[in-house]
Amino acid sequence: MYPTCLDWAFSLFSCARRLTTLATLWAVQHSEHFSQHSRLIWSAWRASNVTMAAWLVKHNGRQLNKAIGVKGDNAVMCLAACVLIIC
Repeated sequence: MYPTCLDWAFSLFSCARRLTTLATLWAVQHSEHFSQHSRLIWSAWRASNVTMAAWLVKHNGRQLNKAIGVKGDNAVMCLAACVLIIC
């Protein structure tokens, strides 16, 4: 039962993270004060997600799984935040 609960929790919190990141991107886009958002932090989070995805690929026999997909998605969302802040 534990693995099933863990899979559901992973899926639930991955969706929640995506929704909260989308809400943040919306706020950044509609903000008049981009200086309130840090490119450095979003860049660090992106780097963290990319390196974690690479680590997972290495330790998963070079095969993709849900966790790698989620980390890749998180990296793309962080990149989108950086682009919004810069533009």
